[in-house]
Parts: sequence; C-alpha cells; structure tokens
Amino acid sequence: MKLQYLVFAILLMFRLSFVHADDLPLQKNVLVGDFEGTGLSSQLISEKRSDGLDVSYFSPSLRRSFHYFIAKFDECSSMVIYAIPRTRNVAIDGSCSSQGGQIFTNVYQWKPKLSNWCLIREVTGERADDTSGRPKVSNSVSHTTGCILIGESRP
Repeated sequence: MKLQYLVFAILLMFRLSFVHADDLPLQKNVLVGDFEGTGLSSQLISEKRSDGLDVSYFSPSLRRSFHYFIAKFDECSSMVIYAIPRTRNVAIDGSCSSQGGQIFTNVYQWKPKLSNWCLIREVTGERADDTSGRPKVSNSVSHTTGCILIGESRP
C-alpha cells in the first residue's frame, strides 16, 4: 500500500510539473511501453508547444512513424500526455488546473486493425469553485464509436 501511494505521489508531482510550465517553449515527454500488445516496446514522444502538443509515435509492428498535433482544448489547457497504468491506453489531458477550471481528457487506444490510435473515451467536466481545499468535480465520460485519430475533431 505504501509503495502504491509513493508511486502515485511521484506520478502526480511529475504531471503537475507539466501543468505549471507553460512559459517554456518546448517540453519533451517520452513514454515507453507495449502499447500495441505485441510484446514489443514502442515510444510516444510529445513536445509541448504554446498552441498545443506535438506527438510522434513509432510502431514497432509496422516499422513506421506517426505524427500528430493536438491543439489546446481551451486557452488555459495544460496539455500533457500520459500512459494509463495497467492498460495499453494513453490519455491526452488538456484540463485547466485552476479552481472552476474545465476538465478535458481524451483516452486513446492503439487499434491493430486500423493501424492507428483511436479515441475510445472523452472525459469532460468542471472543477468546483471551492476554496476549502477539498476537490469537488463533476465529470462526464463519453464512449466513442469508429476511429477518431489523435488531434482530429469529432464530426
């Protein structure tokens, strides 16, 4: 239990370091994992820009690189990508970190039949304007159909 808490605290600090670093021109983030479920490690490399997030992915099964750009979801979007533990999914989080800020998180999964990353869930909501320090949020989770690629808009 203590180890899980420590890992969670470290990951939270890592994520917060990206949320408060909007003044830097570029920030690289490298995620390594078996995202395709083939037993081969692949890499997702993201670079934070003032207007969004550049993402590059190398597929070891296809031996091909993919490039995506995700525009900021809102003017205060933090724009960070992270792997969701114990899954092959990644989340692109463009939430606003302030009180009353909007929550925008898109969850993607590599789809072997389509040879690409597809949106599987959208999490939206709003943080409460609560000054007590207790987080109160309202979230809505939408599941998607078809394949909306990273950076594409919904039809």
